[in-house]
Amino acid sequence: MLPDFQELAKPADKASGYLRNYLATQEVDPNTRFMFMSTSADRPPGMGAQEVIPDGRISEFCELSAMPDWRRQLSNFMRAPFKLGIPGVSADQWETVEHYFQAYKMSLVSPDVAASFALAPSPGDEPDHLAGLAARRRRKALVLDPDTLAQWDRVKWHVMAIALAAKFRTHDDLASTLLATRDAHLIHAPGRSRRHGGSDRRGRLVDHSQWGLMSVRRELQSGLN
Repeated sequence: MLPDFQELAKPADKASGYLRNYLATQEVDPNTRFMFMSTSADRPPGMGAQEVIPDGRISEFCELSAMPDWRRQLSNFMRAPFKLGIPGVSADQWETVEHYFQAYKMSLVSPDVAASFALAPSPGDEPDHLAGLAARRRRKALVLDPDTLAQWDRVKWHVMAIALAAKFRTHDDLASTLLATRDAHLIHAPGRSRRHGGSDRRGRLVDHSQWGLMSVRRELQSGLN
């Protein structure tokens, strides 16, 4: 089941209890921590910055060690085309999770602009692990008024979660990578989630893509049982 992102968006002092419960529900080991981002170096599990694996668990991640650039594969910027609809938008093919996320945001104002984010022949200027940069650069193609922005804030992390689910259900190799992280606590870093715990200056939890990622992993694990 996808997490209740409205709960995670509460001020950190109120959300901390929910966060602990969420990690327990998803069967996440908070003592095993992996950091990932689109430009992560290709290092063995536990050897990345701020990563932790208890001594007794190192052998459990041998499969992950053999997967080149496994951290980059977890990123929303990784080129991994999938099909997923957006209400009112004719296009349904997207190159990355970031493309879908930004297109959905644009759809609240202009379905035509949203459709322009759809999968199309690419000049190949960006490497696979940075394909989502094209969508990120266009994230302000339209300005949302306060009411529309409030509407987007209510749905954006659910949008992120369903896009992540579509990505990993479409690509078996990427699903295998995600499953190979087992029950590790996955943290997107640095950027907005630079500080451990993912709190911004207002004390609110940020970068919920990591929670959607762990939820998708749990669904994939359940499908194997």
